Amino acid sequence: MTLQDLTLTNPGHLTLTGKRNKTRVVPLSTKTVEHLQVYLEEFHPGRTRMPAIRPVFYSFHRGQPTGLSTDTVAAVLKAAAETARHHCSSVPARVHCHMLRKTKAMDLYQNGIPLPIIMRLLGHENASTTQAFYAFATLDMMREAINTATPATGPAATEKLPEDMLHALYSLR
Repeated sequence: MTLQDLTLTNPGHLTLTGKRNKTRVVPLSTKTVEHLQVYLEEFHPGRTRMPAIRPVFYSFHRGQPTGLSTDTVAAVLKAAAETARHHCSSVPARVHCHMLRKTKAMDLYQNGIPLPIIMRLLGHENASTTQAFYAFATLDMMREAINTATPATGPAATEKLPEDMLHALYSLR
């Protein structure tokens, strides 16, 4: 990701190039734009005079800013997860970038975001990919669906059914 891939004016977005050189535009939340502006002021002061192909996140190699390798990103994520685990024991032992992607997709799904929107955000061309890997209904989601689709008929019966009614129910095939 380079400086030219970022658009922080309203509406903020990011242009990504993924597998098979496919390009997609991802909207940025207002909060993300604010964080990026602070980051850019610190690590890219005077960025309008810099080459647009300069990486947004970088380390120096031979005195030049160089995009972070996947190994470096994995190491930073691992260190952040270890720090987070000290405050929250439910952080998994192995955290990786794809886990964050899947977790965010599930969070969107559980909050009622339609699958076609999640599909576009993830860059999937085929809806079955999104449905197969990201749209796993949780027990709570299934329970809520059943409760929504089942009309309330009053309180549950607490008295035992009469023998003739039990017999009629048992004889159903």
